[in-house]
Amino acid sequence: AALSVSEGRQRMQATLEMAGAAFGDEIAAATVSADLTIDDLLGDARLEGRAAAGDVKVSGAELERVDAQLGGRADALALSLAVAGTELSGEVSGTWAVAGDRRRLDLNSLAGEFRGGSFVLARPASISVGSDSVSVDPVEISVGGGRVSVVGAFGETTEASLEVTDLPMVMISLLAPGHPMVGRLNGAAEVSGTASRLGGSFQFRVSELRFGMAEDAGIPPPDVTATGRWSEGRLVLQVAADMPDGLDIRLDADLPLAFSPGASVPVFGPRSTLAASATGSVDVALLDDLLAAAGNRVEGRLTLDLRVSGTVGEPIIAGTVVLSDGRYENAFYGSRLAGISAKVEASETLLRLTELSATTPAGGTLQGSGSLALSPNEGFPLTVDVSLRNGEVVDTALASATADADLRLEGALIDTLLLSGEVSILGAELRIPDRLPSSVAELTVEERNLPPEIAARRAAREPSQPAAAVDATLDLVASASRSVFIRGRGMDVELNGDLTIKGSAAAPEIGGSLGLQRGTFDLLGRRLTFRRGGVGFDGSSKLDPEIDLLATVDVDEYAIEVDVGGRVSDPTLTLTSVPELPDEEIVSLLLFGKDVGSLSAFEALSLAESAGQLSGAMGGSSGLIGGVRDTTGLDRLAVETGDGEGGASVTGGRYAAEGVYVGVEQGLDEQSSRVNVEVELTPNVTVESDVGADAQGRIGVRVEWDY
Repeated sequence: AALSVSEGRQRMQATLEMAGAAFGDEIAAATVSADLTIDDLLGDARLEGRAAAGDVKVSGAELERVDAQLGGRADALALSLAVAGTELSGEVSGTWAVAGDRRRLDLNSLAGEFRGGSFVLARPASISVGSDSVSVDPVEISVGGGRVSVVGAFGETTEASLEVTDLPMVMISLLAPGHPMVGRLNGAAEVSGTASRLGGSFQFRVSELRFGMAEDAGIPPPDVTATGRWSEGRLVLQVAADMPDGLDIRLDADLPLAFSPGASVPVFGPRSTLAASATGSVDVALLDDLLAAAGNRVEGRLTLDLRVSGTVGEPIIAGTVVLSDGRYENAFYGSRLAGISAKVEASETLLRLTELSATTPAGGTLQGSGSLALSPNEGFPLTVDVSLRNGEVVDTALASATADADLRLEGALIDTLLLSGEVSILGAELRIPDRLPSSVAELTVEERNLPPEIAARRAAREPSQPAAAVDATLDLVASASRSVFIRGRGMDVELNGDLTIKGSAAAPEIGGSLGLQRGTFDLLGRRLTFRRGGVGFDGSSKLDPEIDLLATVDVDEYAIEVDVGGRVSDPTLTLTSVPELPDEEIVSLLLFGKDVGSLSAFEALSLAESAGQLSGAMGGSSGLIGGVRDTTGLDRLAVETGDGEGGASVTGGRYAAEGVYVGVEQGLDEQSSRVNVEVELTPNVTVESDVGADAQGRIGVRVEWDY
């Protein structure tokens, strides 16, 4: 700092340079610089000053730079302030005037951005500060196409009002980035009274409110209205949420809201009485789009009739929550529950699940009961018991299962829960697909030119996957003492055993194995018998166990073994023989009973197709012949190799009507063609006739019964 005299007037000049500056506990800056000049220090003083700060932190918020300027007489200063940061940037200018014991700030301009949302002062405004009061006359700010206006006086006596017009809810959600909202807010509020007896009223409406994942999931937006009156230390509140054919909820409350001694804002007194109620209904199908990513679909109507009394610190809840006409489906596992009915009864600090029932396909039933204690200090203890009888729990293209189960979910709701119990598998089938799926290329999708508010919300959700609402440790035992079958590609295997399910609900670990009881394998017209094997679960959460089965068959002097391994979704098949033969020789023996060198051209074609079917590349019944059959529209098409004088032949035909088949057979000889007709009189009796190119015909009756 320096003092000097010029033309009989004193001048003061001061400069400041700081590093690592801190101003209390809330403000800090890496660098601070300032300079100030005061002319006519002892007379009609005039000030000129500038200040700058870098890497500023204010109550946790970070700013890259802050610049301020002032100039003019001490009682009428022109002020400007500019801030620049990642989340907040803007400029404000005005004048600061002093008149007696009052000080007045006249705002000339204000404009900026906060977390991508812009704001601007709609017109000049003034704020007057006295020794015991503050008056605003008025401040009107345009925000995202809407407006917010505040006017009034605050002090020993308060008289103020707030008006909101078409304010985008996305601008409000900028204050809480993790909870994005969409909609338009309109309404007004007023407050009046003395410091000890304030009161007021408000009425707000949000049109088409969307928030968080509900918006991305396509849940229809409700309209929400809130009205209230604050008087004599009580807040009477009414909130309504409406959506055509989907949502109709009403909340009424009478709450204690008053100033505590020495408090600057009103609070809810913990010992004060309260009264509240929530009534209405919700169509749970509104959650379908939200649950679709996990393959879930729900239906039903949820009806609420709840009341709260007691005190703020010790509320007492009464009433019911009822689910009726419920239905649940899971597309991934094929699980289905119909006729779901549930009822929760509230009594003081306990919620009791007094009714839970549902049915599964094929006559299965589910029953349940439970309780939830509203005890925050104990973590909200929860107990739920569920009993399943003859329930179809899995029904997909690869697996189906029916089971009995007795399960219990218990623990603290805000901590890890434990799901334990026993599951008895009454019957299950793992199906090996006839055709393996083709590999699917993963496409990278890049979205461009997204609206800023949508891009910001998606960026906020990218770093992590949403956590499960409730985590549960698993301790389950699954007993498969009855039949578990593996079928497909000619395989029919029966197993039994026990499985354990550990880990967590988010990542279950399935262990144990199923041992072979009996089994056969129809391979290329021959039936093989399984001698050993089983199915093992390796702790993976994917329902895709490993197979290890060995089947044998004797063909002439050769003992042939077929080893089936790999996973159910992608099995492998290995052929061996004693004495040892190449794979194609083994297949030739199984198919034709002779070596490859003795095969005709038609037999060689069948051998190639059979090898393709075994590998899964052609599917269960496709291939060259199957492709020709599909193209020509025939119901039957076959190539017969024949032997002796008959030679090879091709047969094909279609059903002319139900139970009436017309076919043609053509051999290598010109005179070997024949037309045949089959008429099914009953499921057991069929009349057959045919006539050949040599004009010779036949007719007969075929009678069949299967035992």
